[in-house]
Amino acid sequence: MSARGEGGAGGESAAQDCVVCLLEFADGDELRALPLCAHAFHADCIDVWLRAHASCPLCRAAVALPPPVASPVRAASSRLRCGNPEALLSPDRLSR
Repeated sequence: MSARGEGGAGGESAAQDCVVCLLEFADGDELRALPLCAHAFHADCIDVWLRAHASCPLCRAAVALPPPVASPVRAASSRLRCGNPEALLSPDRLSR
């Protein structure tokens, strides 16, 4: 994936640097492009940025984050085990 620069005096340099960490993109780096503006950043850098900000660090275009994925939770009743439910309702247990 290639980054899209803003032009300017440096021309190509803006497209080859991650503006979050200020390091140059290298072959093999994992890049992530934002959906609306297509600006690209190191994937780890932009993930950290987007946890704190809901916008592109270059142009401030709004970035909608996907909803968090909930982890599966077991119901409390699944941990309960009854050996003999009738024994729980026996008259001698109820009269105590």
